[in-house]
Amino acid sequence: MVMVTTCPACHTRFRVTPEQMEAHGGDVRCGRCAKVFNAHVYLEHNLEELQHEGQSRLPFEEPGNQAEMPEEEAKQQPAAVEEFPAEELAAPSSEEAPDEVEEELAQPLQAVDELLPESPAEVESSIPEWDEAALYEMYAAAGVLLKEEPAVPAPEEFVTVEPVTLAPQFAPEPVTERPVARDTFVEIERAPKKRSFFWLWLIGALLLLASLGVQGLYFFRSDLAARYPEFKPFLQQFCGVLQCSIRLPANPDLLSIETSNLEADPQRANLVALNAILRNRSKLAQEYPQLELTLTDNQDRMIARRIFTPGEYAKGSNLKRGMVPNEEITVKLYLDLGDLKAAGYRVFLFYPQ
Repeated sequence: MVMVTTCPACHTRFRVTPEQMEAHGGDVRCGRCAKVFNAHVYLEHNLEELQHEGQSRLPFEEPGNQAEMPEEEAKQQPAAVEEFPAEELAAPSSEEAPDEVEEELAQPLQAVDELLPESPAEVESSIPEWDEAALYEMYAAAGVLLKEEPAVPAPEEFVTVEPVTLAPQFAPEPVTERPVARDTFVEIERAPKKRSFFWLWLIGALLLLASLGVQGLYFFRSDLAARYPEFKPFLQQFCGVLQCSIRLPANPDLLSIETSNLEADPQRANLVALNAILRNRSKLAQEYPQLELTLTDNQDRMIARRIFTPGEYAKGSNLKRGMVPNEEITVKLYLDLGDLKAAGYRVFLFYPQ
């Protein structure tokens, strides 16, 4: 079976046999440009497939230089290698028939004269130099343009570039290094208990309570003396220090006028008599109140008013003792009206402020 491989450098196609493919792992040298390549990698089609497809292929051209194999390896495999002339495939024409392709591919392929050495250094030394100008002319005639690759400078041609420090546009401000604060352990001393403040608070609280007690005794001295008569001597001493007096309770709401009337005296003209009964409804002794009498006319308008003190309406009574609980006092007063024509009256009990 005959196979076709292509040179990657000059794109020349060669016919190879399985024996040539097995020798040296498929490494061969192009007989045209002396390029070393692997025939397995660039293997295209065998002869049978080309005949089946009916496609025209480029005719093989005989290269100027035949591929050669090393003599030592050729001696090791004398029976496996046969010499065939390598031909270059030319550009096919669309009018060529499949029979012409078969006749051209049927020509014998010359074997490589010299196999490639195993070391890369020997391979590079054995590759002959070619004329690059002639290669450009050949590709220009074929209509192929070669791209010029940028030349890579040799190792000794590289120029060492030293970094250049550019001056900053703005001068940086100097940074002052701040001292790093070290961790310091501070021993916390317990503050001594200030007992003096405690005693001050205690004394202040006691004084406050005492002042409240004194104020309570001062304002409620009369009620305390009436409710607890056994404490009355102490309260009298207390009032002697504060220059106050102990009076009996005075609550007008606990006093009432049970009955009252105003009548004229038939023996004396313009003389009237006021009769009234006063009662203490409290459970404690009450101070004697003052009595107010108001005279009114036919339209209930006031025409005269008079206030009577306890010494006037309660003569002969113990005023210091006061009105004992549930005690009733009878009041009788004589009044000279003169020219006043009274049609009515009102009686009112009160304590002066």
